[in-house]
Amino acid sequence: MLDGVMVNGEPVRLAFDTGSDAPVLFRPVAERLGLKITEPPADAKISAGQIRVGRTEAVQLQFGTRNGAKIVTDRLAVVDMPGGLRPDVDGVIGWGSLRDNFFVFDVSSSKVSIDATGQPPEPAGAWQRVGLRKGSRLLVLDFSGESGRIAGSVLIDTGSSAGVHLSAERWREWRTAHPDAPTTMDAYVMPGVGLVVREMSWVRELSIGPLNLTDVTVQEASSAEAAMASGYEATLGVAALKRQDVVIDGKNGVAYFARRQAPSPPLAHNRLGAVFTPSDLQHDPLEAHVATGSPAEAAGIRNGDVLLTIDAIDVTKWRTDSAGMAMGTFWQRPAGTKFLLTFRRGDREFAITVTLRDILGPGLPKRFETNTTPAPKAAQ
Repeated sequence: MLDGVMVNGEPVRLAFDTGSDAPVLFRPVAERLGLKITEPPADAKISAGQIRVGRTEAVQLQFGTRNGAKIVTDRLAVVDMPGGLRPDVDGVIGWGSLRDNFFVFDVSSSKVSIDATGQPPEPAGAWQRVGLRKGSRLLVLDFSGESGRIAGSVLIDTGSSAGVHLSAERWREWRTAHPDAPTTMDAYVMPGVGLVVREMSWVRELSIGPLNLTDVTVQEASSAEAAMASGYEATLGVAALKRQDVVIDGKNGVAYFARRQAPSPPLAHNRLGAVFTPSDLQHDPLEAHVATGSPAEAAGIRNGDVLLTIDAIDVTKWRTDSAGMAMGTFWQRPAGTKFLLTFRRGDREFAITVTLRDILGPGLPKRFETNTTPAPKAAQ
């Protein structure tokens, strides 16, 4: 969350999403502020996974800083969230609108501050210094190889709660090297792609270019992420950054990282090992995606089973029932929690009792604790 944001003098809650290239307001907020909205053509074709986007008139954005205030003028995108999704912010401000500033990230508290008189952090030897991709509307780190050429790039995405997303090539290499690593499942919505479902694992240490990350989840990136930056190697989300102190000098194109040494808390994760999603955002039935070796698989849940109820909650009404919307939080409850789930498989309905257990986190067997991604290939 970016501190002290106002639109035309009215306070708003904007998430600072460095993986977004444009400022966005959700429609109810734009209407509450009385902004004039230019809508897209009524006959505009919207592909699967995409959403309709309007534009506001030019507005004045004010951001609180540690040493004053910064004001910019911009037009904001206006979007309708898909049915069933309820954001806890009023919109998003992207990297491109603020990239020439000096930022101090307090990721553990979900806050970012702009420092109008920012200076490189001290002592210099305690910080890993990495170059930024200049002129990019996304926050991208560029790693140099031995020849000085760009050897790989990493997207920093503060709009993602995830740990590390690896490129398809890097993920295949990691899974090949660690075929027995436990996995759970993750699902999220990404503009331009729609629903994304991925298996997720966890490592004690992970090296990506010059960065050494600790106690992070890993999974394969979406195709949209891979297309965001040439030389793409990985995306670092909020969960990966929580183990780091981060300072970004956007004006001079430098990022600073310092690893935190505090012990890791227990990992909040999907302890069922399955997610239940519609085939796309236009359909309602919630189909199972099950991780191999998970509590869900052990209980008899199979890919494609349609979830009907969780205990007494009818999740077929997930778009309108707030209890069903919060489904993902059920699977993060403590190990030992039991649920009675009912499913439809073909023409048959049946019930299964599942028991959550820890799948990922600091208690992982030693053979999965230290892993390094292959070194980035030098640019040709």
